[in-house]
Amino acid sequence: MKPTFIILSFFFFGMVLHLHAQSKVDSLTYYYGVVNQPKSNIQLAKAYNFFTKQKEQSIKRKDIEKAVFHLRLLASIEKKMGLLSDSEISSVEALRLLDGMTNPEMIKENRIGIYNHLGIVYRSLDNFSKALEFYSKSLELVEDEASKATLLNNIGNLYLDKNEYSRALVYFEEAYEKSPRLDLKMKARVLDNLGLAQAKLTLPGALSNLLEALSLRKTIDYIPGVITSYGHLSDYYLDKGDRETAQDYAQKALEQAKQLNNPQYLESTLATLVLLNGTPEVVQYKKLRDSLEKASVRAKDNFEYYRYQFSEQQRLFEESEFKRQKLFLTLILVILVFVAIYVVGRVKHNKEKLLKVYETETRISKKVHDEVANDMYQIMAKLQANNETEEVLDHLEAVYRKTRDISKEHSEIDVEGNFSETLMELLKGFNNDEVRVIVQSISKVDWRHFSNLQKTTIYRVLQELMVNMRKHSRASYVVLKFEQKGKSMAIQYTDNGVGTAIYKKGGLQNTENRMKSIKGSITFESNNDAGFKASIRI
Repeated sequence: MKPTFIILSFFFFGMVLHLHAQSKVDSLTYYYGVVNQPKSNIQLAKAYNFFTKQKEQSIKRKDIEKAVFHLRLLASIEKKMGLLSDSEISSVEALRLLDGMTNPEMIKENRIGIYNHLGIVYRSLDNFSKALEFYSKSLELVEDEASKATLLNNIGNLYLDKNEYSRALVYFEEAYEKSPRLDLKMKARVLDNLGLAQAKLTLPGALSNLLEALSLRKTIDYIPGVITSYGHLSDYYLDKGDRETAQDYAQKALEQAKQLNNPQYLESTLATLVLLNGTPEVVQYKKLRDSLEKASVRAKDNFEYYRYQFSEQQRLFEESEFKRQKLFLTLILVILVFVAIYVVGRVKHNKEKLLKVYETETRISKKVHDEVANDMYQIMAKLQANNETEEVLDHLEAVYRKTRDISKEHSEIDVEGNFSETLMELLKGFNNDEVRVIVQSISKVDWRHFSNLQKTTIYRVLQELMVNMRKHSRASYVVLKFEQKGKSMAIQYTDNGVGTAIYKKGGLQNTENRMKSIKGSITFESNNDAGFKASIRI
């Protein structure tokens, strides 16, 4: 019993799925027929709701092909209901979705149809140039004769609207040449338009073509076409001065419009009767009202396609701009890399050069100390032992001190230990009975923030300033003030010596070169009899 129940359950479940799928297919077929040949506005409204849901579901499933199909049907319904701006929006949305399709043939087929529909919409909006643009775009893409005939017929209608009957006739004749390959509906449409253009130009065969088109439309029971034929026949007889026959055909058109129950056809046929039966004032009022309505429609048109075109141009521009910026940034990056390599290399070279200078100075100092100073000391010792004159001894002692000072000036610097003490030892060495050296805030400096090269440079620069002071300034006091902010430091040097005009040569030039080598700076300020100042920044 249990297996039988399971089998029956699957059977009934399968039947439900099949019926649901069948119902969906039947609904699609039914509403598709409604769009092509609506019987009433209620039917169109139901079809609109159905295809709106279908479109939303297709977009959720990312089924672009079906979404485009549903949007085109929605655009067609909106056009039939007089919602021109909405129809334009749906068409443009379908155009956007085409960018996500991969099948070239499907893209082309849909683009032809959408361009043609936009041409119809813009014709209804009385925008001749845009309508002609889209009809022409579509005509460039089509290959089959039936589609070419449709587009030629549509372009002919544009020229009919502008009362350019001779130009319209050229397009209708070219379209009619393809009539053997057209279905009856399309053949009747081309024949009817051809007869109308001929009638406006008072050419023979106009009436027979109009009547033949009406007969074909009745044969296939195409009510909208029958209404159009009655309207054109009414125009034909009105132009001939036969108002009675014109009114008769206009009345027949109204009866068919009532049967179709379409507001657009009802309004159009009633307007024709009003013009035929009304006074000149009524006719003038009707024309004025139509003109104002067209102007209002054009004013309300949201120009969705123009926005689409702009967005496409913007997208292409942004892509081009992105590529240009990418190339530009790549070029900048390459330049920066080369500059960085050059700068790093230059800095490295300068550092190596400076280190070599310090190494040379240290080597000279050692050589002076080991060889010259020691030799001088030995000479002095021998002279003392031989009781030579004090004058010679004093002179030799002075030479010894000079060599010792040279050795000290260029000796190796201890930058690994307590650098504040190393500096203080240097500066105190210049403190004597004649000059008082005052050092402020040096103990507050955290030398861990500075490299060995920077410390060595500071030592040599301060040494150069102090030697310069001892040789030239005749100062009685010197003040050095240290001030640190993070990894930056300022040292202010001031003395009360005789001062001098600033000439950057010799020792001063050396200090400036040394500071530049570590990306620091030194500036000088001095006048005769006004002391000397130096500002060091690193």
